[in-house]
Amino acid sequence: KTVLAKYLSIQYMRERKKMFRFLSNELRNIQTDILERILFQAARERLEHLSDITVYEREREGAVLLFNHAKRTPQEIAHALARDGICVRAGFHCAPFAHEALGTASRGAVRLGFGAFNSIGDLDALWKALK
Repeated sequence: KTVLAKYLSIQYMRERKKMFRFLSNELRNIQTDILERILFQAARERLEHLSDITVYEREREGAVLLFNHAKRTPQEIAHALARDGICVRAGFHCAPFAHEALGTASRGAVRLGFGAFNSIGDLDALWKALK
């Protein structure tokens, strides 16, 4: 092969590698988005079966779900769940205007965050801990 042919061949392979990386990342993003939606739906279904739980913006599926307990503060819920090894965030989440819109400005909420390392088993543990 000529030097030019070798150079073009190397460039072609580099471009294919970049395209493969791009497609691989896009596929990973799609998988993560689908997993987050599945976990959101499963969490919402489980929480809505608990009588003292209010789920906020439950139709907005995504990586975060907010809820409150009628008889306990978000901080009490977060602390109790932490004892069971379940990590959630409690409070206002640097979003006071969002809490005003949700009607939770006086106490905040408990925030569940979903990601690639969560599973349905994690949600089952959450549901059992809140029962």
